Amino acid sequence: MHQHDLATRLSTGPDTLISARVLRPLLELAAQTGVPRASLQKSMPWAFTALGLDGRVALTELYRLLDVIVDLTGDPAFGLHCVERLTSRAFNPVADLVYHSSDLRHSFASFAKFASLLVLQA
Repeated sequence: MHQHDLATRLSTGPDTLISARVLRPLLELAAQTGVPRASLQKSMPWAFTALGLDGRVALTELYRLLDVIVDLTGDPAFGLHCVERLTSRAFNPVADLVYHSSDLRHSFASFAKFASLLVLQA
């Protein structure tokens, strides 16, 4: 299992919810790297259901999804490849926080400060 120390620090609780739209680029990139869609659906059918409903998923499920994708792709740098493909429109509030930060530490601190505005509690 992979460790998500940052997620633990930024999460405001185990029931933190985020938009299922965050899953779409992760699943698309996994498919582009050669992981068959059927394998993705078999490993995490809930992700595809959430996308179809345009609902919300628990932050812990997002991290579980990332672990599964890293295992299926065999690419420990999968997250970095996702970031390489981001545009300024991908996560508007988050992109602005990062863009206006002096360094990565400051961007994470800003995100932690404003996380409650960007995620929901169940």
